[in-house]
Order: sequence, then structure tokens, then C-alpha cells
Amino acid sequence: TDYHDTTPATGTPERGDGVDMEQTSDVARDKFLPGDIDGAVTDIETGEWQNFTRTFAADRYNVYLRASTTTDQAFRLDRVVSGATGPSQTLALVGSFNVARTGNRYQYIGLSDAFGHPLTAALSGAETLRITALGADNNVQHNFMFIAPATGTDPIPPAVGVWLSMPSRMAP
Repeated sequence: TDYHDTTPATGTPERGDGVDMEQTSDVARDKFLPGDIDGAVTDIETGEWQNFTRTFAADRYNVYLRASTTTDQAFRLDRVVSGATGPSQTLALVGSFNVARTGNRYQYIGLSDAFGHPLTAALSGAETLRITALGADNNVQHNFMFIAPATGTDPIPPAVGVWLSMPSRMAP
């Protein structure tokens, strides 16, 4: 199973499935010039997801989502750890994409943890990644994920801090 779409009747005829796609308003990539159409997943609703399978050299990767939205949105990125070709898939959280309102402009959004700290993903061999919309209402679209080997050191891992409230002393 490669996707879940809550409105499968609105899919793109060229694809032959229920994934809602349109020609993107993003800057055309060289791969689609001249004349080819670069499509974006559109009309995304809460809970919809798509799987992407690629083969990676063993490394740590920076992962970016190219998206636009008219209101703040969140997507989660999971690794499908078993059952990638069937209806019952086991997932492991990789991170999330917190997409701030961009209007109609596409932007790159980096993978982050729950605190907004940048993350890299350890990928190796054939990997199936799933992107899931956590709170969408036909107001977000994504064009592609950009995945590139991480260079230098890994991002700083999240730190857990403790805030202690100390009682104040009052003078007599």
C-alpha cells in the first residue's frame, strides 16, 4: 500500500489512483523542463499519507520537505519497518516537518524533533518512508522531499532542562 487518501474519487486521472495532484505553482525543476509537468500533492486532509521507497547508501541524511500552506501545518515522517508492500505496516518515527504559513510560496522545511531541533535520518539500503498529514484541511500541498547526505557534525540533540521554582523570601 503506497498511500491513504480520504477522498479517493478526486485523484488525478493520469496517475490512475486516488492521490490528489495538480501542476505545482513552485519553481520548475530542471528535471521537468522543457514541457514536462511538475506535480504536487494537493487537497491534503488530516490522516492522509504517502509512502516513498528509495535506495540509500548507508549514511546520515538531511531531509527537507518542499511545501506551501495557507496556515501552520505539521507532517510526520516515519520509516516503514515491516509490511511495506501490504496493508498492515509497522512504523518507526523519524521526525516531523513543522510548516509555518507560507501563503502560496513553496519553502524547504527541515526535519525536526518534537522541540523543533534539526534532525538527520540514518538511512541504508532500500527504505520506505511515510509522510503523514497531522492536521490538514485542503490547505497544504507538498511538491517533493529533498534528501541529501549530512555533512559535518550532526545537529545538536535536544536537551532536557529543569525549571525550579524557588520560594521568595519576604523581609519582615
